[in-house]
Amino acid sequence: MVLLIREGYAIVERDLQGVRDELARLAETYAETPMVGRTHHVYAIPTTFGLKAAGWLDEVDRGLDRLTELRERLFALEFFGAVGTLASLGEKGPEVQEHFAEELDLDVPRTA
Repeated sequence: MVLLIREGYAIVERDLQGVRDELARLAETYAETPMVGRTHHVYAIPTTFGLKAAGWLDEVDRGLDRLTELRERLFALEFFGAVGTLASLGEKGPEVQEHFAEELDLDVPRTA
């Protein structure tokens, strides 16, 4: 399951990075392009489209930060042997778990 999640994570991360790059381009390109400001769906004082795009960019950046923070907790091996103790593998249990995690490029869970 975690391998499938990792594949999906990579797609989401890639796509969000693309959105982030485009928003950064829009914010810079239209930094001085005026537009009608709105507050509570009512016209307000003028603003710029670049500032509007910069606000969206900030939201996407925070989402990317959350994804990065999630990576460490998410991509851990789920392999503990019968009843979750690795006992069926004898003394080599932790070593097998570590090699398996390395083979799959996953972290060893903190319970080990």
